[in-house]
Amino acid sequence: MKNIAISLLLALTLSTPALAWKNEHFAKLDTDSNGELTVIELQAAGCRTQPKFFAYADADRSKGLSKVEYFNNRDLLGRCN
Repeated sequence: MKNIAISLLLALTLSTPALAWKNEHFAKLDTDSNGELTVIELQAAGCRTQPKFFAYADADRSKGLSKVEYFNNRDLLGRCN
C-alpha cells in the first residue's frame, strides 16, 4: 500500500508541470477567456489552422474548441506560438 501511495504521489508531481504548461498555453490562445478557441483566435496566434480541420476537431459542434478538443487535435490544427 505504501508503494502505491508513493507511486501516485510521484506521478502527480511529475505531471503537474505539464498540466500547468497546457493551462497557460490555452489561456494565451483564448483571448476572450470564454474557455473555447475559435478559428479566428487560432489564426491570430499564428496557427496554420484550416477551417475543415477545425470542424473535424470540434467534436461537439459548438463552433469552439475546448481544451481537450484542442490538445487532442493539436497536430492536425497546426502548432501555435
